[in-house]
Amino acid sequence: MSVLPQFTIIEFEHDTLRILLDYLHTGSCPLTCSTIPGLICAAEHYDLPELLQACFHHAKQFLRIEVVCSMLTSLENYYWRYTSASELVNMILAFVETRAIQVFETPNFLLLSESMVNMMMARNLEVSEIIKFEAMLTWAKNRIKMKGASKADSRVEYRCIMERLTRELKLYRISPQDLIKIVLPSKAIKNERILETLMFQANSGMYRINDSDLEACQQRLQKQDSKFSEWESFDYGL
Repeated sequence: MSVLPQFTIIEFEHDTLRILLDYLHTGSCPLTCSTIPGLICAAEHYDLPELLQACFHHAKQFLRIEVVCSMLTSLENYYWRYTSASELVNMILAFVETRAIQVFETPNFLLLSESMVNMMMARNLEVSEIIKFEAMLTWAKNRIKMKGASKADSRVEYRCIMERLTRELKLYRISPQDLIKIVLPSKAIKNERILETLMFQANSGMYRINDSDLEACQQRLQKQDSKFSEWESFDYGL
């Protein structure tokens, strides 16, 4: 008896293909937020417009804070290849804009890729800049912890990650008190950038800044040398 040839389909997960086959056989299939990312791309790939429309309709109705990050993670490998995946990512990020604080507090936020975190932070989130910074900080610390690299490598990676994440962060919107008490001790942003922000805030009259606060920041800047000697006891709070 001859053995039938077998083919491995790597484009989609087996669960996605199973649901897709059910749909092709019966004309219907169950939809959940966890299966929609793969299914919506399969619907586009195999030109199934009715299934595609049903997936979008379900997502619009049933998006929840608890599932958005896992959906974004599932879309990571699809959104740059499929128009439907890109549209779904935009729909999810628009949903997040008014619910960012709750999303930051979900465990799956920490599992997002750096590119997805950047995309989320680039939206018009209805949160303060300090809340965004603290979310970035928590994500970066978790990423470093999960990698389990040496202390020296972790320091470099931590600084690089935070430099990328905070590139578009509007530091001037963070109060001087939070800059000094939260941002500065995190060692996530160069002291020079923090000092420049404090000087801008003082000169523009945005905030009332005590001379003692500026002096404290300047002293810390002078203490930190190019070898980051101040980092020796820093453990990222892990």
